[in-house]
Amino acid sequence: MADKSRGNGDGDGDGDRDRDGDVKIGDRLTVDVEAPVAGGQCIARLDGRVVFVRDAIPGERVEVRVTGTGKRGGFLRADTQRVIRASPHRVVPPCPLARECGGCDWQHVEVDFQCQLKKRAPR
Repeated sequence: MADKSRGNGDGDGDGDRDRDGDVKIGDRLTVDVEAPVAGGQCIARLDGRVVFVRDAIPGERVEVRVTGTGKRGGFLRADTQRVIRASPHRVVPPCPLARECGGCDWQHVEVDFQCQLKKRAPR
């Protein structure tokens, strides 16, 4: 399930939609996070499309910012901006640069659960 926040129509990318109401880069959405996938991301769904979400954990509800789209809009890429409903496995990343550099994808997840997620992710 996902909620689309509506933009103000000023064209600055902070939630604006094109004429047919499609999601654009910069839009903010609320999504329910599902399964882990390769590359340290998880999937969510929006109107039948897959959303690849960084910095989230399965079972969480998060607000994301769209950072990219697939060819012909078949999927979206997004970064977590705010955790609305946190997983009990969420921790403060030990590295203060974890969200900025992107080198350690699962630092926001407790170590034992990281191992479980990595085993569940398709390779």
